Amino acid sequence: MTRAGEAEKLAADIRTTEAAVAGPKDVLAEASEALQEIERRMAGKRGTLDTKSAALRTARAKCGDEELARRATELALRATEEQGTLKALEASQGETVEAIDVRIKRLEAAGRNHHEAVGKVKDEITRLTTLVEASEGAGVEEALEFEVAEQNRLEAVVKGYEEEVEVLKLLKDTLREAEREAKARYLAPIVTRVEPYLKMLLPGAGLLLDEDLSISAIERNGEQETFGSLSDGTQEQLAVLTRLAFAELLLTQGRPAAVILDDALAFSDDQRIERMFDILMRAGERIQILVLTCRKRLFARLGAAELTMKEIQGPR
Repeated sequence: MTRAGEAEKLAADIRTTEAAVAGPKDVLAEASEALQEIERRMAGKRGTLDTKSAALRTARAKCGDEELARRATELALRATEEQGTLKALEASQGETVEAIDVRIKRLEAAGRNHHEAVGKVKDEITRLTTLVEASEGAGVEEALEFEVAEQNRLEAVVKGYEEEVEVLKLLKDTLREAEREAKARYLAPIVTRVEPYLKMLLPGAGLLLDEDLSISAIERNGEQETFGSLSDGTQEQLAVLTRLAFAELLLTQGRPAAVILDDALAFSDDQRIERMFDILMRAGERIQILVLTCRKRLFARLGAAELTMKEIQGPR
C-alpha cells in the first residue's frame, strides 16, 4: 500500500471516529444544560428556604414552639366546632353547602345576564334617542300630532256609534214593549170570548195564547199544560173554540166572518163531542158556522139545519 492510500485510509478512520464521538458530545451538552437548570432551581429553592427559615426564626423569637402548638390545637378545635355547626345548619335548612354554592353561582350568572340585558337596553335607548334627534327635522312631531288628532277623531266617531247603538237598543225595547202591549190588548178580547166556551168544554180551565196568536197552553188546577202535550182531540177542540172567538171579534168590529169546519172533531170522544155540539149551537146564534162532514148520522145530534150538496145537471 502506498503512502497516499494509507493517508486516505487514516483520514476515513478519523472521520468515522469523529462521527461516532459527535453523538455523545451532543448528549453531554444536553446533560450540561439540564444540570445548569437544576442548579438554578436549587439556588431558587435555597433562597426560598432561607427566607422561610428567617421568618420561622423571627416567629419563634416572638412566640415559642409551645405557644404555637397551643394555638394550633385551639384552631383545630375551633375548626371542628365550626364544622359541626355547619352540619347542623345544613340539617335544619335542608340545604348543603354544595347546593348553596350552586345557587350562588346561578344567581351570579343571572345577575350577569341581567346586567348584559340592561346594557343592551341602554344601547337601544341611545340608538333610538339618536334616531329621534336625527329625525326631528323630518316631521316626527307633526306626524305624532296628526296621529293624536286622528285618534281623537276616531274616538269621537266611536262614541257617536255607541250613543247611536244605545238609542237603537232603547227604540227596539220600546217597540217590543209596545208590540207586547198591542198583542195583549188584541189577545184580551179573544181570551174573553173563548172563556165561556172553554168553561163548557173544560170546566175550571184557562187558555193561554202566545204573541203569535197561537195557543201555547191551558191552565188547570194551578198547573200549566203545554198545547203540544195535550191529546189530539183536545188540541182540535181548542182550535175550534179559538176560531169561534176570532169570528165573534170580527163581528163586533163590523166585519162578519163565517167559520167553516171541514170534517172537524174527528178525535173527540162521545162526551166531548156532545159538549162541542152545545158550544157550536150557542156560537151559531151570533155567527154563521158551516160544518162539512161525511159522518151524517153523528152530526145529526148537532140539531142544526142540514144542507145537502147535489150535482147540478146542465141542459142537454
